[in-house]
Amino acid sequence: MREDVALVAESKKELVIWPQSAETSTLNFIYLHSEADSPIVHALRQGINAVWKLPSNQKMPILD
Repeated sequence: MREDVALVAESKKELVIWPQSAETSTLNFIYLHSEADSPIVHALRQGINAVWKLPSNQKMPILD
């Protein structure tokens, strides 16, 4: 969750933020191999590369 969203939710008493605590998780973007050339998947991959700050020439792995 983005910090700005979490802080707003905390101010509304929707959640509690514990100071000095941090968790990590792995995020994955999964799509059908047959959809790899879809304009929607292409746009999403570009967005993910920008948000995750991946090099533009880095390819996401394709799992069969």
